[in-house]
Amino acid sequence: VLRIGLDYQAGIAGKRLTAGQRQKIGLARALLKRPAYLIVNEATALLDAAAQARIVKNILKARQEKGVLWVLRHADQAAGFQRLLVMKEGRIAEQGKPEELLARKTGALSEVAAQ
Repeated sequence: VLRIGLDYQAGIAGKRLTAGQRQKIGLARALLKRPAYLIVNEATALLDAAAQARIVKNILKARQEKGVLWVLRHADQAAGFQRLLVMKEGRIAEQGKPEELLARKTGALSEVAAQ
C-alpha cells in the first residue's frame, strides 16, 4: 500500500480523487488500523452495486474473527452477515439471521427490500 500510493498527488483532502475513490481509501485506512470492531456507515454508497457487493464480501472474509457492524442500504447485501438488525424510525423493528429475515414476505426488511 505504501509503495504504490505515496507517489500519487491526491490533492488537499483528496480533492483530485473521485468520491468513490475517497470512500475506498477511507475503508482501506480503517482496515489498516486492524480495529477489534469495524463500524461502517454507508462507506460504499457512491459505488455501483457490483463494487459494493464485492467490497462487503471481501471485508467480511478478511475479518471473519472480528466484529463488523455495517449500515446497509439494500437488503440484498445482507446475506453475508451473521445477524441483522432492521431499524425503522430509530428503533429496532426486526432482528435475526439474514436467511430467516430475507425469506419472510412481510416485515420491516421486506419493506426495505421493496424500496
